[in-house]
Amino acid sequence: MLGYQPSHVARSLVERKTYTLGIVMPDIKNTFFNSLYRIVDDYARRKVK
Repeated sequence: MLGYQPSHVARSLVERKTYTLGIVMPDIKNTFFNSLYRIVDDYARRKVK
């Protein structure tokens, strides 16, 4: 092996996809929104793989 590691930035430029998800939360201290963020994050990570 040559130790090659693909660049995620370069790949996103070629594919024209960043796989970036923006979430706006009104209150980060509220446990409801914290839980909701974790659910969305877990779901999104499973869909990308």
